[in-house]
Amino acid sequence: MVKLLNFGVTWKYIQKKDLLTYVMDTSTFLKIELGRVQKERGIISNVRGYGTFIGFDTPSEEFADSL
Repeated sequence: MVKLLNFGVTWKYIQKKDLLTYVMDTSTFLKIELGRVQKERGIISNVRGYGTFIGFDTPSEEFADSL
């Protein structure tokens, strides 16, 4: 019962602050900028994802660790 109550409070806060819209706007901006980096510099590839789950590929694991 406590978990259900906690979820209800959390969900109401998310709705009150319109956090889902904020996440979508921010992720759209991030994907656009990552796409620009991909085109201009070629240091990343395969920009993908949605919302809080955005990813891209790097040429090597060492390069990814340096980011």
